[in-house]
Amino acid sequence: MSRHDTIVRVIHSTVLAFGIGLGGSSFALAEEPTSPSPPSEESIIERGVIRDHRTKPGTFTPLQKAPPPVSPKTSKGTTLIPQVAPATGTGGPLPVVGGINEPDYKYPWVVRMNGCAAVLIDPQWVLTAAHCVTPNIGFGKLTYTRTDSKGNVQTETRDRAQNVGPANNRGVFIHPGYDPQKDHANDIALIKVAQPFSINFVLQTVGLPKFPRTSGRVGTVASYRRHDGTPLPQGQVAIFRGPISAIESPKKIFVPANTAGASLCPGDSGSGFVAVENGRAIVRGVASQGSVSDCMTPSGEAVFTDVFVFRDWILQTMGKNDSTLSGNTRVRWGGTAARGKLVLGCSHPNTPYFGPLNVVGIEEGAMCDGGQAQGIICQLDPNQASTRFGPPQIVGFTMRTTMANGSSQMTQLPFVSNLAQFSGPMPSGGSREFTCQIGTPLTASTGVLSSANTVIMSRGLEGESEGEPTIVQPSPFDPTEETKP
Repeated sequence: MSRHDTIVRVIHSTVLAFGIGLGGSSFALAEEPTSPSPPSEESIIERGVIRDHRTKPGTFTPLQKAPPPVSPKTSKGTTLIPQVAPATGTGGPLPVVGGINEPDYKYPWVVRMNGCAAVLIDPQWVLTAAHCVTPNIGFGKLTYTRTDSKGNVQTETRDRAQNVGPANNRGVFIHPGYDPQKDHANDIALIKVAQPFSINFVLQTVGLPKFPRTSGRVGTVASYRRHDGTPLPQGQVAIFRGPISAIESPKKIFVPANTAGASLCPGDSGSGFVAVENGRAIVRGVASQGSVSDCMTPSGEAVFTDVFVFRDWILQTMGKNDSTLSGNTRVRWGGTAARGKLVLGCSHPNTPYFGPLNVVGIEEGAMCDGGQAQGIICQLDPNQASTRFGPPQIVGFTMRTTMANGSSQMTQLPFVSNLAQFSGPMPSGGSREFTCQIGTPLTASTGVLSSANTVIMSRGLEGESEGEPTIVQPSPFDPTEETKP
């Protein structure tokens, strides 16, 4: 049997092993991860720092020992320290105030650690705030527990790598310019985990920005705890969503609470401010500071470290460039959100990668060896609700191959209404971009998505009822798209 046939068979057998054949996706209920031990009283998890860009930035006073828990009635101007507790325990960090609840599977890049959050930008790398991971903070392991669109729960935990990073903070890379004494300048850090996370239906990577921020662009922060410290219902997150302010700052992004209808609070530090750009989820900011009053009412502003400013440092620290981070083979869906799966498999040791077709902004990407077999699958679940324009179906399957000399060729690949698949050798020195285009009988017959029957949104919806819009996302891999991610 050739290696090509072996790779294809491995992909199909893995699909069956995951229980995600024609009947759709399912995951076994994994054992709850062991919670990290609470930090000692010498540790400081997170600080809500008062600042006002219109007058004078608030100053930060380093604390060597956490004070007693503060009352929610603390007056404005007081630094808040959350109760020390594991991210999965009761009580603990204080999150989004006034936000709405949404299913957590719509935000599959979120991971947690003790007292802070982070986002996955590579199976083995997460991005967070520097003040969450300074050497005196015992932040423990990185973990997530998420519920997919069918109610199945999955959880995974990873320890940080012990063979890289400074001797007193293994696996952690804090920006060398981080200065808590200067309004938390350069508040950004990377963590490398010992073993890559599994890329699956409930855990996906988020992309790095390739161009500067623009005011008015809407982003989202997903938090796993209520403002009163109690857990959210299983499978739910509290949402902070708002536009980037026009306020100029060389390294920071501001989002006023009055435009978001919510505030960030202690416990949300390190969270990613994620926007969907050209169909790809992009982490624009990392939660760093906040104007905090009583942490019960939306007020002030959220302050994020501008990720674009630090992209060169991020890539250099990871030992990657844009191409190796994104992968030379990428797969994304475009069109109408629907239940189903994407699969990418090749010679990369951690593939196959799996992804959902009902979450906006995801992309599967891997570095596949030239000359080796690769396999792509796009498959719709037959058991799903119909949209107002008919049942979802595959209406296009394309492959764009780009060679080292810059020449590019678009190929229309065969498909049927609920299945598209490709297998073949990866060209040496080339790259490939696949799009599974999903539509309805109406879009299949017209060949277009008109503004009269679609709405482009920043997140996906599971199922539809009368009066809800059809959720559509563009794909920069499509022939009509000019901008590539």
